Amino acid sequence: RATEERSERKSGVYTIRGADTLPVTKMWFGSREGDDCSNGQMKAVLKIRPLFQYKFPDRKCVGGTLDVEKDEDTIKECRKRAKRRRNSLAVQYDDNTGKCSIFSTVPTGISSIVAGSSCEIATTSCDPSATLSLSEPPPPPTRPPPT
Repeated sequence: RATEERSERKSGVYTIRGADTLPVTKMWFGSREGDDCSNGQMKAVLKIRPLFQYKFPDRKCVGGTLDVEKDEDTIKECRKRAKRRRNSLAVQYDDNTGKCSIFSTVPTGISSIVAGSSCEIATTSCDPSATLSLSEPPPPPTRPPPT
């Protein structure tokens, strides 16, 4: 189900969200304004935003290409900033400093535990069975119990 929103310029925006949608097999764009379709005046734009599906609390992103760093108040604001940028594939947020790091390539690994950090990586495949493969540092050696 789509909701139509029109501006004064007679352009339309159709918003489709989560549970309101049905499986899409074909997508059609049309115009009710005269001969827009045949004279090339109709344009369709599809904006795709990343879904940060893979979340690693208390970890930092390792590898990947850092695109930008900004200060944000919350991880939610960091995600919003990333969704407004093109090619955002991961975010790293540090609760202690408020530093929001946005990556333009998928990180190759995650760090050892770093309290207050969070690494979130976007889904890059439409295949629901696809998995993410990351390297993780080995756990620190354990000390033998005192005798």
